[in-house]
Amino acid sequence: MEGMVDMQSRITALEAELAKTQRRKITMAATIYSYIVVAYGVLVQGGKFALSPEDNPKNLRVVSEAYREKVAEWVVEHPIV
Repeated sequence: MEGMVDMQSRITALEAELAKTQRRKITMAATIYSYIVVAYGVLVQGGKFALSPEDNPKNLRVVSEAYREKVAEWVVEHPIV
């Protein structure tokens, strides 16, 4: 019986430690370089890259997820003339 109590207290301690770790989870923001946004934008407009996997019927390379929103904005603001 004493072994069960000891095991239960260890499990409780581990659960508490896990909860602390999950609360301290750090998310790092990606660094976005403007020249990469422009490069991806030109490649998307030229048909060499797709903006997202969902919009990729030709199975092209896809813009990195961290850049998709900024590249989409750039493409809208710089239409091909």
